[in-house]
Amino acid sequence: MTIRPSYARFYASKWRSGTLMLSLEEEGLYIRVSAFQMECGQPLPVDWKEGAKLLCVQPLKYRKTVDALLVKGKLIATADGIICERAMMEFRRAQKGIDGEKQNPPTNPHTNRDTYPDTNPGTMGVEAENDESNQCHFGNRREEEEKKEDSHIASVEQEPALAAAAKYDHLENQLREACNGALANPAVAQGLFDLSAPLGWIKNGCDLEADILPTLRAIGKRDHGKGISSWQYFSRPVAAAKARREQGLPPVSAGEVAHSAPAKKISPARAVLEARKAREVHA
Repeated sequence: MTIRPSYARFYASKWRSGTLMLSLEEEGLYIRVSAFQMECGQPLPVDWKEGAKLLCVQPLKYRKTVDALLVKGKLIATADGIICERAMMEFRRAQKGIDGEKQNPPTNPHTNRDTYPDTNPGTMGVEAENDESNQCHFGNRREEEEKKEDSHIASVEQEPALAAAAKYDHLENQLREACNGALANPAVAQGLFDLSAPLGWIKNGCDLEADILPTLRAIGKRDHGKGISSWQYFSRPVAAAKARREQGLPPVSAGEVAHSAPAKKISPARAVLEARKAREVHA
């Protein structure tokens, strides 16, 4: 019978600082993945339908959110499956403690005759003091081991996480600069911190330099000061720009760029599909 770890370390400050760039939906799935791997020590299946079933998440939402976490460096795709490196290391650390307890089960030194064959009441105070000293020494040694392990975890996580965060920040800066003052103040438009829509455009074949940035510049020039609060506002014009490029047509000007319909939200994938259907009708 396999004994699973019943607890794992959780550093609240590290979690909060490390998940600020995540949306609430992304952080929620990240918690589920971490908890699953801290308990089971198994990677999630590469098949996204199987992974969604395992975590009890709607499949399409699972796929979209996992893709975002992979882009942001919070999850890693390996040959065995999708993992959270920190969670897997915490599982190995906890499992190591369980295996150690199996080999050296804890005993009470005052009742174990192998350790204390003579229970002399006159020496119990000295024995208790020695026992406390040993426990203190063991605690210090355990603390040093944990510090070394934390240092190793940090070295493993730091490089890919920093690279992903830098790439994410660079993309956000490019998008905001292209909008030329058409966006709302981020203090009252928290949705602008979620780049799942722009990442979806790129994933669906939109070119950053040829489709996305020119479209955002055109809309920014036309709608300067409008206070746009979501990147979804640009989804339809970006998809249209992609369709025009694929047809070999020149990009539209600021006055010709298609208006978005914020009341009717549409996913980037659906926008690309609709543009493709329209192109087939006119062909």
